[in-house]
Amino acid sequence: PSQIGELSLLSDLMLNNNNFVGTIPSEIGLLKQLSFLLLYKTRLAGTIPTEIGNCVELRDLEIDSNNIGGPLPSELGRLTNVKELVINKNNVNQTIPTEIGLMANLQIASLYSALLTGTLPSELGNCSSLLFLDVGDNLMAGTIPSHIAQLSAMTSLHLYANDFSGTFPTEFAKLPFLADVQLGKTWITGNLDPILCTRSRNSFPTK
Repeated sequence: PSQIGELSLLSDLMLNNNNFVGTIPSEIGLLKQLSFLLLYKTRLAGTIPTEIGNCVELRDLEIDSNNIGGPLPSELGRLTNVKELVINKNNVNQTIPTEIGLMANLQIASLYSALLTGTLPSELGNCSSLLFLDVGDNLMAGTIPSHIAQLSAMTSLHLYANDFSGTFPTEFAKLPFLADVQLGKTWITGNLDPILCTRSRNSFPTK
């Protein structure tokens, strides 16, 4: 309900695994102390309100497994304290905003199976804390930006089941902790560095 905006001191809002219907109210943006917003596995629809960008203390935003549509608001870039962004299994059907690159503390970006379109923004390479990126099983295309290969802490990169094309940037082989690369069911071509091929849990194009 919109009255939730009156809970100005609320820090944790965890309503996951319920049968809520309706939309995320814009009044969510009044919760300036909110650190955890967990709304996954409900029946929420609509879009992510732009007012979410006012929740600058947010550290964990999980709204996966819903019927949320797009676009993803550019105001997400104001959430510089967020470490986990989980939007997978929704009906976004829009692009990833370039402002995601402003999320300096982002460690986990789980965006798979969300009907995402467009290209992978090179601005993701500015998320220097990023460990896990999953945009698998979407409608994305284009080449893989080499700028993302600057993420020295990255351990997992999932790009599978998209229409990505071109060669896989050789710079990724220099990432010391990257041990989980999923490129299956894409159009990525060329030779992959043997170092990546020998690391565990990696899979490569099969289209």
